[in-house]
Amino acid sequence: MDEDLDRQDWEIRETFAYYGRALYMASVVEVALAHVLLYSQFMKEVRDEFVSKIGTKFDRSQYERDFDRFMSDQFSQTMGNLMKRVEKFADLDESLKDRIADAKKRRDFLAHHYWRERSIDFATSAGRKRMRDELNADAEMFARLDRDIDAAAAPLRAHLGIKDQFVVEYTRKFIERVERGDPIEDQCTGGMK
Repeated sequence: MDEDLDRQDWEIRETFAYYGRALYMASVVEVALAHVLLYSQFMKEVRDEFVSKIGTKFDRSQYERDFDRFMSDQFSQTMGNLMKRVEKFADLDESLKDRIADAKKRRDFLAHHYWRERSIDFATSAGRKRMRDELNADAEMFARLDRDIDAAAAPLRAHLGIKDQFVVEYTRKFIERVERGDPIEDQCTGGMK
């Protein structure tokens, strides 16, 4: 797209983009917390029941409905509620739990107070540059935290028999479907039954 933006308009647009990326990455952390709960609660219960019944009476359709219901419930929670529930799991060390708590505070600041507290900075070129630097650091912090939560959840996935390569391949196929514009039937299978 060829736009004729003057320097100030470009800086304003970029500052909003950096803000959007930072808040998006905070949302990615929320999804990571929901995934920890998925593995440690829902999937563990399903696996334990499946093993105890030697796979008999497994109803895939019911499983998919229960999965979708569970994930919908997680996504309706606030980041604080997800964090409190995730903190109960021993697979996350205390330093990671502290980082999650700090990230939640930072996300709350970004969502509720950032623009009011940065209004003077936003009025100047130098201030907007400081904001972009700050927001970039926030986005990177959230991204690192997401990766670290995912790594901490690896033993949970392994216990369930979910190989990391499966997750990588599933994600690749899911993104290909989205890029093609294919309909995504449900959260559970992404239409890849």
